Amino acid sequence: MIETDMLIIGAGAAGMTAAMYAKRANLDVILLDQYPDTDQQTENKIKTEDNYHYINFGGVTADELVSRMEEQLKDMEIPCHKGAVRDLFKGDRAFHVSTDSEKYLSKAVVVASGAKSRALMVPGEKEFMDKGISYCAVCDAPAFKGKDVVIVGGGDDAFDAALFMARLASQVTVVHDQAKPMASDNLRSKVEETDTIEIRHNFKVMGFMGNNQLETVLGRDQNTGETINIPAEGAFIHIGYVANSRFLKGTCDLNAYGFVRTNREYETNVKGLYACGDVIEKKYRYFVTAISDGAIAAMNAIKYIDLYF
Repeated sequence: MIETDMLIIGAGAAGMTAAMYAKRANLDVILLDQYPDTDQQTENKIKTEDNYHYINFGGVTADELVSRMEEQLKDMEIPCHKGAVRDLFKGDRAFHVSTDSEKYLSKAVVVASGAKSRALMVPGEKEFMDKGISYCAVCDAPAFKGKDVVIVGGGDDAFDAALFMARLASQVTVVHDQAKPMASDNLRSKVEETDTIEIRHNFKVMGFMGNNQLETVLGRDQNTGETINIPAEGAFIHIGYVANSRFLKGTCDLNAYGFVRTNREYETNVKGLYACGDVIEKKYRYFVTAISDGAIAAMNAIKYIDLYF
């Protein structure tokens, strides 16, 4: 069993930031990467060519930004272990964490395991990822200035995305597969009043087509059965997120969608167990907010260790 002061689960932006702050406090810290070499954590992969929604000295690509953070971890000699968490519980004082290959005993735990965007699972979705398809309108909006785009989804997140894209795009078409969108009345009214936004109800997305870049969103009218092709250079899929929190079920409070409930200090209902980044219950899930979350969670976890150990 490996003993440490702070175990951080998740090696995305929130997790890496938390690890840096814990190390600066001269604590023994281990960063646990649950999903090595994948993009299951939305915080690990920033889907913008130039990441201008994060303050830095000029533009920086997503890969460059993540690479710089990883280099900083190495410079600070922060160990990064690999393994998926299978079990987590609090003993008399410390936390017991088991992965598929190792066991840990930690004074405090920070969960930064992230979330992944829900996918439509239709033909062309994977092929046109980063070639017109995105899961974050705010992140990638500048690349679609003056273009025709489609927003997929009928909730508040999708309608927020539509209003944001209407500032830049030439035409925005919102499609969803219900007779009435689930978005709030205020949002729906605002979208309906915007001249450059069109809403298509009962529209089921069947796939995406194009030649190297997205050109068409394929769909079907669920009332008439008619096949409808919408020309579009961009498609933003906003149908929700899936929290990477299965290993926490029965350990701490999760909401109905599996996101971790925390207080303002990012502490769960279990003393010494903190959560931050995309895995927690919150409105905005961006790279910059994840970094802030990670710093605050780590500082409060440090305070916990100082008080109880």
